[in-house]
Amino acid sequence: MEGTIFNIQRMSVQDGPGIRTTVFLKGCGLRCFWCHNPESLTPSRQMGIYPDKCIGCGACAAACPSGARRLTQETGLSYDRSRCTGCGACAQVCYAGSIQCFGSSASPEEVCREACRDRAFYGREGGVTFSGGEPLLQWEFTAACARLCREQGLHVAVDTSLFAPAKGVQALLECADLFLIDCKAATPALHQKGTGQDNRLIQQNTRLVADSGTAYWIRIPLIPGFNDSKEEMGRIGDFLSSLSRPPEQVELMPFHNFCSAKYQSLGMDFAAAGLPLPTAEQTAESAGLLRDRGLTVKNNR
Repeated sequence: MEGTIFNIQRMSVQDGPGIRTTVFLKGCGLRCFWCHNPESLTPSRQMGIYPDKCIGCGACAAACPSGARRLTQETGLSYDRSRCTGCGACAQVCYAGSIQCFGSSASPEEVCREACRDRAFYGREGGVTFSGGEPLLQWEFTAACARLCREQGLHVAVDTSLFAPAKGVQALLECADLFLIDCKAATPALHQKGTGQDNRLIQQNTRLVADSGTAYWIRIPLIPGFNDSKEEMGRIGDFLSSLSRPPEQVELMPFHNFCSAKYQSLGMDFAAAGLPLPTAEQTAESAGLLRDRGLTVKNNR
């Protein structure tokens, strides 16, 4: 068995308790217009191009088997994404770092070995987190990785939107210690507008996790003009407080635009480029609305 990952981030302190190694899996069924990991959306390998780093040596053009990279006297170095097969040959020879390959195959054993390398830093709370993209899009692979990590005594967290089949959620409930669940909106039509999908399946799976007894946190991306109104934040709080077992904590994740360069490198438009950043006052107001409903809130500002 192999899965497709696009990054393994070490020494992470934002993806669960303690110091963690975060494994990012490729592919996602949602299309959130503010997505901070555009390289995670498609399951196939992609090439990120950073022209400012290019020294024009032409090594990538010589290595490209499909003719996607070309070097001519008339046009200089060019890149045709429609011809690119994502083989990664260009990135392997680009020592200037102007080409980055997003996506590689890995086995559960390889992922577990990478996570175990950082064991000395985990302490009592840390461990490995599977994120994305959507790790439950590759739920069989993610479950296999999680089982191996648990066998090695590592704490396992799954960072997920829960837009996934219930059988995948159940499989991870059997081998994960903690779920980090994104809650983007409570109103179905608003969720559809912002992510491309309504939230009925997500809410069903959230109730499944709450009923299971497995520890879970809720993470709310705070997106100006989307879910930051008093009405919508109140609806989110009402849904969370209606669950059979409340989350251990709710994290507010204010919108940022640090991902703009990744969109440019992938030839993609960043639909949220013009959004203002949430102010401290707006974030505090949202936190207050959730606390009013008896929820424990952490502000990750």
